[in-house]
Amino acid sequence: MALKKREKKMLIGLAIIAAVSGFILYRAYNPAPEEIIEQIEVTDKTPKTETPATASSGGGSRGGGGLSSSGGSSSPAGVTLDDFQKHASLDNCWVIVDGDIYDISNILFENPNLQPTIAQYCGTFGFEVGYLAEDSVFKSVVQKSGVIKGKIK
Repeated sequence: MALKKREKKMLIGLAIIAAVSGFILYRAYNPAPEEIIEQIEVTDKTPKTETPATASSGGGSRGGGGLSSSGGSSSPAGVTLDDFQKHASLDNCWVIVDGDIYDISNILFENPNLQPTIAQYCGTFGFEVGYLAEDSVFKSVVQKSGVIKGKIK
């Protein structure tokens, strides 16, 4: 069954509309890395870490899962897999970047436009493969502005 000339033109027009709409939606939900960097105000250029004196011992603080230091080491202690997976909400979001766990709740709070795309990666191992594969510039933002919590034990 052959299509009439008018039907072919209509299908071509619909295909063009679909392509343009897809591009517009993609740009709306996945801004260019330069736009993200401009939107995020980085106030401190060094990674933030909790010191043993200010670390929580479990309850009361947003994020919980306190840190401890062994033998005077200045690096954060390890985090259990179970504790990491508990931090899977937008207001308590932990992700892994280069083997280190970061609390990026502050970044998401300051940039609500990032919340819909990053929410699915909180408390999972998919952040690097899923989100950072599409936006490698955001990795430096996480490392500069996120609160480092340690590594998986």
